Amino acid sequence: MKKIIKNKTFAWYIYDWANSAYSTSLMVAILPVYFVELFKSSYGDSVNILGLNFTGSSSWSLVIALSTTIVALSSPFLGSLADIKKIKKILLFTYTLFGSLFTVLMFFSVYTSSPWLFLSGCFFLSNIGYSGAIIWYNSFLPDIADRDKHNDISSKAFALGYLGGGLLLVVHLVLIMIFMDTNHIDLVTRICLASVGFWWFGFGLWTILVLDETKVNSKINNENYSKLTILNLSIRKTFYTLKNISQFKILFIFLIAYLLFNDGIATVISIAGAYGPDVLGINTLTNMIAIVLIQFIAIPGTLLTNKLAAKYTAIFSLKICLIGWAIIILLAIGFIPVKPTVNEDFDYLISVNENDVYTLTKSLELTDSFKDSEWGNINLTSDTSKTYSELKIDNELTYKETMLFSSNISNNSSFSLRIIYKEKLNDYIGIDHLSMKTNGPLGWWPKTLRQLIWEPMGINVNMQWIILGAFVGIFLGGSQALARSIFSVMTPKNRSAEFFSFFGFIGRVSSVFGPILFVLTTSFFDQRLGVFTILLLIFSGYILLFKVDVEKGKYKAIQEDNTI
Repeated sequence: MKKIIKNKTFAWYIYDWANSAYSTSLMVAILPVYFVELFKSSYGDSVNILGLNFTGSSSWSLVIALSTTIVALSSPFLGSLADIKKIKKILLFTYTLFGSLFTVLMFFSVYTSSPWLFLSGCFFLSNIGYSGAIIWYNSFLPDIADRDKHNDISSKAFALGYLGGGLLLVVHLVLIMIFMDTNHIDLVTRICLASVGFWWFGFGLWTILVLDETKVNSKINNENYSKLTILNLSIRKTFYTLKNISQFKILFIFLIAYLLFNDGIATVISIAGAYGPDVLGINTLTNMIAIVLIQFIAIPGTLLTNKLAAKYTAIFSLKICLIGWAIIILLAIGFIPVKPTVNEDFDYLISVNENDVYTLTKSLELTDSFKDSEWGNINLTSDTSKTYSELKIDNELTYKETMLFSSNISNNSSFSLRIIYKEKLNDYIGIDHLSMKTNGPLGWWPKTLRQLIWEPMGINVNMQWIILGAFVGIFLGGSQALARSIFSVMTPKNRSAEFFSFFGFIGRVSSVFGPILFVLTTSFFDQRLGVFTILLLIFSGYILLFKVDVEKGKYKAIQEDNTI
């Protein structure tokens, strides 16, 4: 046991276990919802600041963008400084302590005069810590093992991370579901948020205490800069690397490929939370199940792609992962709710009794799961001048009133209605119903899949989403782990912090272009075509990988180390 505790490789694994809780429980499952709730309780649906209209979701995106931008712009210079002064370990500790501290402080947001502003500030600072710590953590990979072991180590670390993040996520989701409808839900939510900070710092400290960075000197002749400050030296060193990037041509090509395919992958993950409910009507429970499924399927998925890399090559395995992501995107574009067929599928249900009197037996307004405000107000008027929102269970409708209602709902609404008239079923589906959203340039694709697969096999849209989660789990960990290990084997040990800071910079920048492309395409066309443009990014990165000769890049890195 003592050997395991002091083992540097295992200690490096543990940091993935530690910080995965932040990316899963906090960033995906809990904080986005809580963040928006606090925003709405403070400002309503939106607030105008300096002529700009901000909503809860747009404010969330803004905080992420600002915090990651700070990390992206500062990391290359800090990377150079870390290699010169050998302070990777100090930087990892500083960012971990900083990020986890402000994660814990989120618990106290409700006790402040402005809970949402306090929470936003804590999230902004904690995300700087999280995004920055990943860079310095990754930069230790060249220090802990020979290059031929990087694929295996990187994959196992990701697998362990998915396990750790998944276990804590399950605990959090169970707690939230237990207290969902009680007065304690806010307290439980804040406890879950704070626990992420304790989890992250507690396990991360293990990594920090065990790891040591390789003691090698920088290649740059420091005597030439003896009269400059260390800060100026790090800035000069950064620009020196950029100016002479052609010396590492293979590594540079891989960075461009990584920018493209990681941009696509990051965009798919970031827009999934909005695409699912908006286009497909995915409910919260299904989304939770999909998140947990991704976490645990990613474990064997990552290990499987690692075995494929060991048998063939890492670059080959990465290409397979990108093909998998192409399949995922094509599936997502082709997802569509099946048309209602059984009573439970319809939004509204009207039945007839033995006296030919019609009764409303099911209504969205009569369930806790759906509110009229979420679906819009149909406001249909019958001959008795009643709006539909005024109708309740056991209100009786005449045949004429019912036919007027069904005619209107089938022509200009997003609802579905079934009228059970004796033994005859009369079904009406509004033109804006989710199952009818097949317009746009790619509308033929979901209609085709529904006709050939979804309807014949009885796979509803929630099950389609869970299937998507399973596919994401298979390829997500592999693509991330392999990208990290391929980059590491082409990185000189003496400049690992500097090079991984560029790797981190590319990773942060790639989380910007994809969403912008998606927004622009969606604005002019529709969301399905917006998702399709993400496929083009991944395909471009895939093609560029054919120009990456990892062995040549590895040889250049070894040459760089040997010149010290």
